[in-house]
Amino acid sequence: MLPLLLSCCLALPANDPSTAWQESAPAPIAWESFSAVSAAGQPFEARLGRFSVPRDHAAPDGPRFELAFALYPSTSAEPGAPIYFLVGGPGASGTEYGIEFTTQALFDLRGHGDVVVLDQRGTGLSRPNIVEAPEFTYELPLDAPSTRASLASAHALAAADCAAHWIEHGVDPRAFTTVQSADDVEALRRALGHERIALYGVSYGSHLAIEYLRRHGARVERALLSRVEGPDDTYKLPSAGFAVLAALATRVAAEPAYRESLPDLVGSLRNLASRLAEEPVHAVVPQRGGDPLTVVLGPHDLQLVVASTLGDTRGQAFLPALVDAASRGDFGPLGHFALVERSGSVANAMGLFVDGSAGASAERLARCSREALDPTFVVGPALDAPYLLETCAALELASVGAQLRADFVCEAPVLFVSGALDGRTPPANAEALRTRFPSAAHIVFTNTAHDARELEFGPALAPLHAFLRGEAVADATVELPPLPLVPPRR
Repeated sequence: MLPLLLSCCLALPANDPSTAWQESAPAPIAWESFSAVSAAGQPFEARLGRFSVPRDHAAPDGPRFELAFALYPSTSAEPGAPIYFLVGGPGASGTEYGIEFTTQALFDLRGHGDVVVLDQRGTGLSRPNIVEAPEFTYELPLDAPSTRASLASAHALAAADCAAHWIEHGVDPRAFTTVQSADDVEALRRALGHERIALYGVSYGSHLAIEYLRRHGARVERALLSRVEGPDDTYKLPSAGFAVLAALATRVAAEPAYRESLPDLVGSLRNLASRLAEEPVHAVVPQRGGDPLTVVLGPHDLQLVVASTLGDTRGQAFLPALVDAASRGDFGPLGHFALVERSGSVANAMGLFVDGSAGASAERLARCSREALDPTFVVGPALDAPYLLETCAALELASVGAQLRADFVCEAPVLFVSGALDGRTPPANAEALRTRFPSAAHIVFTNTAHDARELEFGPALAPLHAFLRGEAVADATVELPPLPLVPPRR
């Protein structure tokens, strides 16, 4: 399918979306009523708006996209600057996911100002939507261990089919970049007539917020960036995942239920990887309402499962039980999760194009490749599975990475928020951005990963509320209670 994709790309117009911002008259907004239910289960009335933006902001008279956004009115008698919430992914819907995230009972942003959530171009209620359908599936055989090459190849072929589908329907992949999305946020600010705004970006949303700060930082009163993905952090580092494993191993060794059976979590994982490399294991996995399936496991399967459990705190709490069972010869749990990894689909073309256009610096690529081959780090390359690096190289997407990674300094106050157990967007990502934001502080929450458990603990959120009120906040490490480990399976 790759030749078809490349031929379609060659058939696109020759214009190359630029990074130059061309200011034009603010776009008119078409308003609709919008009823929603907050994260606490309370109904509230909001407003849904639609407006148009240029497909390429450097060519304002060219083709246009329709973007949708929701505005949640503030509950404060004296609201501050409107808060623009930038959702992650890339590919998630702001108008869908933003309701849950921005109206948390303990962290309801409406108490600080109006909240604006944008469906980024290509997502949600914006048009075109190139995220939800169609799905292009792939499957790996069960009778042999998976490998990085087999998974990367299968995913790349499905991604090529997905990209070719949208190109054949008139979509230009070059229009979907973080640079263009940052200018969409600026177009929204101008359409709403907000002089200055606050930003709240989570995960990829922080990546987008950083680009907005680079391009339009004078319009930002303050920015809260959680689970920070810097301009060169799209591809994940095996060493970051290993740091989480090492911290988890220390805790497991002190846990009475595991003190004898699993005194060295990392060592046990290395032993399992060696065992599976020497002799793959046939794991029998029960199926609800059907016959059991047998999946053949190798070291790459182990890496995939470990990487998937490291994605959130609850997965990390389960990992010791999985490793303990496999070390005793019970490969059922590992086989269950490995079976999930043997198939997948590509539907999120927006995320594919945006991440592909971001790329990575030569230094980052070299480090990722070097660490992926280092057995010290245990997880190998699996934090990046199903291997966007190989997929994007095959698709030959145009890169805007040089612009994203261009140096800049922004004076707007910034508060970075990290989870100490986050191997995907580790605290080191935020620290690397310090020189760009002289007025920055960094809050690190212990015992949480990418899933932001701090939103469950009111007192822990005090510095975040203070920052949104405009108060000065200093660096701090905030202790959260650990999530109990899942007991060993016997």
